[in-house]
Amino acid sequence: MGSKKNASIANTLWQLQDCLLKNNVEVILEKNIAHLIPNHRLHIQPRHQLAQYCDLIIVIGGDGSMLSAARCLAGTNIPVLGINRGQFGFLTDIASDALYQQIYDVLNGEYWIEPRYLLALNIFKNKELIHSASALNEIVLHSDKMTKMIAFELFVDQHFVMIQKSDGLIISTPTGSTAYALSAGGPIMHPSLNALALIPMYPHTLSNRPMVIDGSSEITIHIKQDVSLPAQISCDSHIHYPVSSEEVLLIRKQTSTLLLLHPTHYNYYEVCRKKLGWGSSLKSEHHSL
Repeated sequence: MGSKKNASIANTLWQLQDCLLKNNVEVILEKNIAHLIPNHRLHIQPRHQLAQYCDLIIVIGGDGSMLSAARCLAGTNIPVLGINRGQFGFLTDIASDALYQQIYDVLNGEYWIEPRYLLALNIFKNKELIHSASALNEIVLHSDKMTKMIAFELFVDQHFVMIQKSDGLIISTPTGSTAYALSAGGPIMHPSLNALALIPMYPHTLSNRPMVIDGSSEITIHIKQDVSLPAQISCDSHIHYPVSSEEVLLIRKQTSTLLLLHPTHYNYYEVCRKKLGWGSSLKSEHHSL
């Protein structure tokens, strides 16, 4: 993390601490960021224990910070609120320059909670589970050589779909449909949908197009390649794991969800307009037909 980014996050931490304490809220600071605000006099806990002590968890940063928190906090039933200090901020709703008023509104009950589901990845070798991980945005199968394609068999709910030769495959949740999947030509899916998008990355056959399937589907991938050309699986562009033709990938919806807390004014389409640069000719907030 660069020094300028550290300074901006530290400044937001000081503001957030001041706002919360003035509203008689007990504040617990995550251990890994405590050094950013010395002499804070707050209670400190490691991230994996925060859910035991907190009624609300506030994440400061960009979508990457929220993705990291999601993998740790999913299933805890503790709502998570994001303060945006990143570039896009699809998952972090509170603007840093409006922190005091928006946090005050949330503390006074002006919010709503939206569950977002994650994907669970299990990797098997000789029918034995050898690796597990989770992702809020997407799971990506790709070659670890930039100029090499990989071939794999794709099954959905044990039904054979295709053999594909491409740079890889993106399995995206609705939450992740505005992230890496979007840059690969995938569809934008509203977060309320129970759906998954399968997006081929530079497929050898042009008829291989993005496909949307039921979110409760079970996806199985068998890699058809030489051991000399290894592939990788990544979760939210963070967790990377090498895979070979001897291994089977099983991907499905995780039972636990992340509870995102939104201010009452949150509107998904407005977020898309702002973050994706969509134009609008409407002069007022409401438009009658």
